[in-house]
Amino acid sequence: IKFVDTCVGHRRGGLAIVCIIVACFFGAISGSGPATVAALGAVLIPAMVEKGGFSAPFATALMATSSSVAIVIPPSIAFVVYASIGIVPGILLGVALIVVVMIEARRKGVQPCEKKASAKERWLAFKDAFWGFLMPVIILGGIYGSVFTPTEAAAVSVVYGLFVGM
Repeated sequence: IKFVDTCVGHRRGGLAIVCIIVACFFGAISGSGPATVAALGAVLIPAMVEKGGFSAPFATALMATSSSVAIVIPPSIAFVVYASIGIVPGILLGVALIVVVMIEARRKGVQPCEKKASAKERWLAFKDAFWGFLMPVIILGGIYGSVFTPTEAAAVSVVYGLFVGM
């Protein structure tokens, strides 16, 4: 969240854009919309209302909608069935939601709630988030490289998440 916030948080409606991007990324890891809402909603919805200047219904609807994109971003459970489609639909849905947020923020007169981050701040945030960014690489690389099965990938990701968390 912090890394994405340093990249786009300074824009009008930036916190809502952060919500969409983080939900897409988290959804790509979990493959589940409800899990994404449960994990991120408690943090991002109140922040969008308090700091972002959005109404509670809009923030809640945006969190639910952006989390539903998780199902079309690999390696979601449903995406295994529709693997021939590719990652493009998930990216397009995320971009479309960002466009809607930018239009809504301009229409409602929502002002940016963060100052633009410097390159050094972005680099520090990226370094802090780097180990988390490796999770999809480990999961997908392990599965596609025939190192482990999807079920074993889940166990590896739990151990890796525990390692990164500590």
